[in-house]
Amino acid sequence: MSYNQRVIRKLLDLLFPRYCVSCHTSGDYFCLNCFSQIQFLKTQYCPYCQNMSVDGSTHLQCQKRLGLDGLISVAFYHGPIQSLVKSLKYGRIKDLEGTIKQLLARFLVDEEDLFLAQSIVVSVPLHFFKKNFRGFNQAQILGQAVTQALDLEFKPDVLIRQRFTTSQTGLKKRERSENIAGAFVINPKVGSIVGKNIVLVDDVWTTGATIKECSKVLKQAGAANVWALTLARDEKKMV
Repeated sequence: MSYNQRVIRKLLDLLFPRYCVSCHTSGDYFCLNCFSQIQFLKTQYCPYCQNMSVDGSTHLQCQKRLGLDGLISVAFYHGPIQSLVKSLKYGRIKDLEGTIKQLLARFLVDEEDLFLAQSIVVSVPLHFFKKNFRGFNQAQILGQAVTQALDLEFKPDVLIRQRFTTSQTGLKKRERSENIAGAFVINPKVGSIVGKNIVLVDDVWTTGATIKECSKVLKQAGAANVWALTLARDEKKMV
């Protein structure tokens, strides 16, 4: 960060002070106490049977031709992480990008070997209506952070959300799959992804319906491997 950027940052902090997204104390978007309460995942899980998988790989018996090859989630979706995601999605605090980058970088230091070499990072897209309303796509912010942490190529526009879907919140597993079916297509303006390894990034893994639908579209377009990376996962949905 340059001298001018540091000065501008200090002025902005004076005019618009930061508050912890969890406990609301002033100082930063995560106070030290709340950060210490984040439950980072020490074990990963197969994206299909939800049983433990040492590195997040899809179990051999669970593999699908157009399915995910693995899943990595940073932390469980409760407490400070839940507050962070909600602030990002609904509070529209785009300035959280720096906090998320630090969080991901710290976690991914020990997880780098789990990702395929020379992968392309792709974010789950928002419908243009939702993106225009929020002003940004939270998954794209996460994708940028992953790109910097793992030194990978970022292609945020590989997928297009071609139709508007109702919120997945409150829907059952089957309803989520039906709601999101056919919602994504490959952007014809991007280059070929045939034979490419993809890291697909989103904010929260609940039932995985959205990410699995994206994986299907990417595999149909010729992607060799598709891994998912989420900031959080909902432990209530684990079997």
